Amino acid sequence: MAIDHKELVDGYLLEYEWDDMRVTRRLSQPGSDRTLENNAQLRKDPLPDGELGRWALSMNELDRMLIATWFPDIDSLDGELRHKAWRKFMADSRSQPYRVREHI
Repeated sequence: MAIDHKELVDGYLLEYEWDDMRVTRRLSQPGSDRTLENNAQLRKDPLPDGELGRWALSMNELDRMLIATWFPDIDSLDGELRHKAWRKFMADSRSQPYRVREHI
């Protein structure tokens, strides 16, 4: 099957394939590499703390979904569990590319 249609919606690339019986849609977010490059630059030139706190991580939605497979409580409805899961992720070495500060 070949890609029959592409569209960019809210930063997501949607690709559609048709065959005789069904439509298949693929979702991607092409800005992931750009986000990680920007994070590396921000680590070199740190931002000052803002009025609302410290910006710690930056990622696209597809990466956040991957991280949720490693730390499922990130999607918890319980705020305390969610907070602990994010803190656990930030302490993990896999968080390094997503950090906007060297030390968080």
